[in-house]
Amino acid sequence: MEEILQLSKSPAFWFSSIFIAFLMSLFASFTKDWIEELKLKISKRRQLKRTNNEKAFLEKVNELTNDPMLVSVYLSNIIFQKIRNVLYYVITYVMMCFALNNVVNGNFDAALIFGGVSLFVFAIPVQLTASKINRMSSLVNAVIKEDNEHFKH
Repeated sequence: MEEILQLSKSPAFWFSSIFIAFLMSLFASFTKDWIEELKLKISKRRQLKRTNNEKAFLEKVNELTNDPMLVSVYLSNIIFQKIRNVLYYVITYVMMCFALNNVVNGNFDAALIFGGVSLFVFAIPVQLTASKINRMSSLVNAVIKEDNEHFKH
């Protein structure tokens, strides 16, 4: 504590503090401009991507509207993806059970491995199939003019 008091009485401390504050103020003014430019670029990219996605969606809806067989293929693919998603959930829960069983039996290495596998299966395949289901469902719902509750995931 005494060292801090002595340091605060030193002119070098005050000079360096003011110099650092000046540099931080200067740096903050430049970074504010950079951050604003970056936000503007990101916003424009998102807007462009959104319009491209909407165009692609409408083109796909027109394609599905003109081909009823393609709609039935999409419907069967939705059912397939839902079954696949259920199987991934089963794998996730079985791996969780194995992990808990190994924790109870004191085998923490195996429990960690099974827990990691369960987390991996839930984080990647389950989420990917869910996004596929949502995309295909929104397309089919737009074609058959149903609300989103019809093929809701």
